[in-house]
This record gives sequence, structure tokens and C-alpha cells, in this order.
Amino acid sequence: MENVIRRQGNSVIIEPFPLALPIYEPPAIRELPVRLTLPTYHRDTIVYILPGNITRVPESIQLHTRFGHYTLIFEHFENTLTVYKTLLIYAGRHAKEDYEEFHAFMQAILSHENRRLHIAIL
Repeated sequence: MENVIRRQGNSVIIEPFPLALPIYEPPAIRELPVRLTLPTYHRDTIVYILPGNITRVPESIQLHTRFGHYTLIFEHFENTLTVYKTLLIYAGRHAKEDYEEFHAFMQAILSHENRRLHIAIL
């Protein structure tokens, strides 16, 4: 865990454990509609024991679109941080004109999944 959690003054920085998500091509080069034959579902819980009592965590994230939903929830007690992740991408067929919105949803998820967590501790 020494490469995952790094102390920096009165906080710790946690490297992410991102969900394995497909990379979709940019909207500018997309030529066909999106066809998702099966729904995609991921659920994960990660518990971190930190080197001090937690005083502040990032705000939880909830994204809800017609393509699916994503939640990233942070709970803490004393020196224990629990991170809950849920992702559901609905099956369906989406016109090429809807692809930019779908791509933005997926990019938002990737952004949240790949960011480092900054946790304030005592």
C-alpha cells in the first residue's frame, strides 16, 4: 500500500483504483450509432485505514442520465475511509446524434475514477 496512500502534511493522497471501463472514440470521428446489447454493471467497495483521524473527505458524486447512472460515495469514521462505487450503463441503441451526450457521460465517469483522493486527517 505504500504506493497507494501518501501522506502530505495534514492530508493523505490516495491513488485511485479505477473501474475497468471501455474507451470510446471522440464524437468528431464517430460514424455509427451506439449499440449496447447488454447492460454494464460494476459495484465496488474499498476500505482504507489511514494514519490519522479523518476530518474531511471529497463530496460524493451522483450522475444520472438516460444512458445510466454512476455513484461514488465516501463515508468515514475515525481513521477508516470507505469508498462505494456503482455504475450501471443501460442496454440500448442510441442514434449517432446522441453520441456526444453519451461520450460526455462516459468521460465524466472516467474523470472521477482516475482522480486522486485528497483526504484531510489529524
